[in-house]
Amino acid sequence: MGCGMINLVGLNKRYITAEHEIWALRDVNLTIAAGTIFGIIGSSGAGKSSLIRSVNMLEPPTSGRVVVDGHDMTSLGRDELYKKRRSIG
Repeated sequence: MGCGMINLVGLNKRYITAEHEIWALRDVNLTIAAGTIFGIIGSSGAGKSSLIRSVNMLEPPTSGRVVVDGHDMTSLGRDELYKKRRSIG
């Protein structure tokens, strides 16, 4: 089964270290239509990996929503998220 539309709504990812607060993503809004090939480019430290890890929920965003094919991935529990990931490939 293929992946449908991906919607990122107000996506934020913040990392806190002993010395710093780092915002990897701030208020990201993005829609990727089904069947679209989409590339993410940027310099080192720009937030590319944080974005991808938030989209696939390997690392949940600090706030905002990740909606894949109409399902809000940020609202799913661990077991539901595992099942959904398997179904969207």
